[in-house]
Amino acid sequence: MTGHLWCSESTQEEYELESKIADVPILAELLGHSHSEQIIQTLNQEDPEAAIEQFESILQIPLWIHSEWFEDIEDEEIISKYVKYDF
Repeated sequence: MTGHLWCSESTQEEYELESKIADVPILAELLGHSHSEQIIQTLNQEDPEAAIEQFESILQIPLWIHSEWFEDIEDEEIISKYVKYDF
């Protein structure tokens, strides 16, 4: 539907990534139009970690996890926080 790329130009060139700028109307429809201004501010954020934190705040779900952590997680409470969401 839409995507956004946060990385340096050198990283973009090294991995041959296409520049992507998220479509705000699509995100506003998915996340709620009341969040439109916050979505715009988040997309203008230069720090990807800060942007993820802002999207976590909007969605009220955790978004940041390293895939290799899944194998080591034994705590059921933590496991329950990470669910696949299809928007």
